[in-house]
Amino acid sequence: GKPRLARQSMFYCGLFGSVLMAAVGVALYLFRYDVSRIFLPSDDVLMLAAQCLVIAALSQIPIGFCMILMGGLRGAGDTVSPMIVALVGVILVRLPLAYYFVIVLEKGLIYVWWASVIDWMVRAFIVVLIARFGRWHRIKV
Repeated sequence: GKPRLARQSMFYCGLFGSVLMAAVGVALYLFRYDVSRIFLPSDDVLMLAAQCLVIAALSQIPIGFCMILMGGLRGAGDTVSPMIVALVGVILVRLPLAYYFVIVLEKGLIYVWWASVIDWMVRAFIVVLIARFGRWHRIKV
């Protein structure tokens, strides 16, 4: 019954979650070789995995913000919007970008990870718009 307070809470929680995920991103960046070395003995693969972890570190903030806002929307009774955002992210952003980078431009694994980062940034942007202007506050739970 208090949509303004709910919206405010979602955004504060999203901000807090993003700060925590930024800390995870910093840890991934700082310990990228150590984490990679646990799983990969080869030096060539180690370098590639470390590069992927740097890119993954960049995606932590939009992942955290997006997940929290989508959870807030679901908790408010809007389960359709988060589902659509997830589908848009995977089907209309990540897969086409990965295809373009790998098949058309003939780039490697690093660019697949960049497609993922871009996907999460687009999702975060869309879910912010939905949380700000969407119909979720009119849904009766």
